[in-house]
Amino acid sequence: MRDRRKVLAIAIGTLCIVFFAFLYTFPTITFFILLAFSTVFVAKEPIDKYFPEKVKTLVILAFCFSLYGVLALFIFLLTSLVQKVLILNPKQVLSSYPQLYAVLSYIKSNLNLPTLTSKLGEIAGYSIIYPVLTFFLLKEIDTLKKAVFSFIPNPYFEMCLNLFYHINKKLKAYFKGLVIETLVYSLVCTVGSSLVVPKYSIVFGLIGGIANIIPFLGTLFNYALFGVLFFVFKGIKGALIGVLTITAAQVVDMVVYPFTYSKVLSLPSSIIIISVLLWGKVFGIIGMILAVPLTTVLYAVLVEFGKTLKHY
Repeated sequence: MRDRRKVLAIAIGTLCIVFFAFLYTFPTITFFILLAFSTVFVAKEPIDKYFPEKVKTLVILAFCFSLYGVLALFIFLLTSLVQKVLILNPKQVLSSYPQLYAVLSYIKSNLNLPTLTSKLGEIAGYSIIYPVLTFFLLKEIDTLKKAVFSFIPNPYFEMCLNLFYHINKKLKAYFKGLVIETLVYSLVCTVGSSLVVPKYSIVFGLIGGIANIIPFLGTLFNYALFGVLFFVFKGIKGALIGVLTITAAQVVDMVVYPFTYSKVLSLPSSIIIISVLLWGKVFGIIGMILAVPLTTVLYAVLVEFGKTLKHY
């Protein structure tokens, strides 16, 4: 039994090291791969449940095309918004607010436009791969599972199967809760943004929802983003709408959160703060976005791994 524990622990540890090395070296690629897998976690069950085998491929194809359409629209509008903000004259907009003008002028002067444009281009390129990868994963995920389990030796098979079942259950619950929470938060932000910048309301809504994934810091980021940019577009009235929008989104999020994550393994707030700081330090913005889901997964692996070892 001790030998089995050692082999299984070494295998899991090796996989974790390889994954973290890949995330550190290729953060954008890893992010889109994880996004594709999380999409499969959410979409696979309803597709299998509500659609017959004959039309399943067409349903998956239509679903992935819709993903691509949303991403393409988001990137197009985001690029347009960035260009519009960069050509604004802070002195003309903020002539009555010298302190805020100084801050925005400093940010604009130190903004590396070629790097930002390159990053947006990189994200746009990988966003094309994301729906394609999601399509093949939805079609072949069961085959991949069988292939993985075929490599597990018989003495460890039942143990790994039980471990996979419990972790898979928690991941499904987490990603479903994450999608619901993000959609609700994004909807509130979109409605609020439509009062100030209707053309870019979807962009602000999605940015707000994605940023909310980052605990604590995401909320501060949203307040700063919506407050400052809405002020630039509509003055004091716009800033007030921005602050009220994020406040309303936070209130709705507090109501939705307990229901969406009722089946998810909860983490102490101290662990969440530490994980966000550490992941953000090592992997940057992508690390901060992935901090909670990856920490939850690692925690679930450790808990279920310990339970499985005790059981067997």
